Amino acid sequence: PSRIIKKNDRSVSMMFGDAGTATIIERGDDVINTLLKADGSGYQVLMCPGLHSGRVRVDYEHVGNEYKKICHMMDGPATFEFAIRREPESVKEFLESFGNTLDDYDYCVFHQANKFILEHTRKKLHLPKEKMPISIDRYGNTVGASIPLTIADMCPQLTKDTNRFLTSGFGAGLSWGVAGFSMNREDILPIIETDDYFKEAFTG
Repeated sequence: PSRIIKKNDRSVSMMFGDAGTATIIERGDDVINTLLKADGSGYQVLMCPGLHSGRVRVDYEHVGNEYKKICHMMDGPATFEFAIRREPESVKEFLESFGNTLDDYDYCVFHQANKFILEHTRKKLHLPKEKMPISIDRYGNTVGASIPLTIADMCPQLTKDTNRFLTSGFGAGLSWGVAGFSMNREDILPIIETDDYFKEAFTG
């Protein structure tokens, strides 16, 4: 489980895992199509109020005579309702906007929030199981890293040198989006599993 959650918060304690990924985008002949959206009115549904970009900082909220650490916060039912509605809708909108079909893509890699949302989205889009890889059963919900992590996880099974990916993610904000692109198999690096982490980020 992730280190930045409350261990006694049942809505998130067994759900999130820690992972980091790096994705390099280079200019080429291939076009990357994207559909990006956000609705700030839902910011309280999913957020990390004690974390800030550039350096991780943990805030403490004064409660009575104690200070309570503020970590990852999520309204589970509201997030679930948002995801099962927005993800299939946005994928369909993306395909219509760019004149594509799901047959134009080798794999559809979606944010690994939970298996029920993934399965619901797959059925709504009439996707065969072999076209939608799943990694949440081994790594948990690794939030922003989950899509590239899933692509890296499936790399050993890729048979084509170049593959077309349709990806869809959602999260804090609330925000959501879809992207379509190609990747060469040789450019997808293997996963490294470790217990090490950047300790300095959690000090000061």
